[in-house]
Amino acid sequence: MHAVFCVAVYLLSAMYGSIVEVAFAAGMMIAAVLFGSILKIKNKIRTSYLGLWGIGVATTICGLMPATFVGWIIFAVTCAAMGAFGNVHGIPLTAYIQETVAPEKMGRAFSLIGQVTAFTMPIGLLISSPVAEKMGVHMWFLISGLGILLILVILIGIGGLLKKKRSPLT
Repeated sequence: MHAVFCVAVYLLSAMYGSIVEVAFAAGMMIAAVLFGSILKIKNKIRTSYLGLWGIGVATTICGLMPATFVGWIIFAVTCAAMGAFGNVHGIPLTAYIQETVAPEKMGRAFSLIGQVTAFTMPIGLLISSPVAEKMGVHMWFLISGLGILLILVILIGIGGLLKKKRSPLT
């Protein structure tokens, strides 16, 4: 979708779309290297939420960028941040699952995650393509970013309710 954004919104060639994709991948790699070498995470769920927040904010910013070359530069940098925040979300979440799921059930847990991802991806494409065609790719980024932030608020709310339910009344 990043390359489509470059062509549809900024009216730039595929080369600029490729640059954005490389920026996204570089963000992912930098975050992965930091997690593998320097960063030590205490609260994996909170860190995963931070990553989800970063993805939502970065995606929202992408949807708000003006169709100028400066807007494209900001878009490219924001996509790098989006890639980094993707790993800030995914790496701690994977580690949390590995710590909390019994080893004999780990394959089932990751298989379920893979199935949910595989099932929801085409549904997302069925929704995003007509919206992007009708309203513009930038609007889809904006809607997606706000949707991600809404999902985060719901997750935090559910987590708070579960925490209250587990703790004894004081």
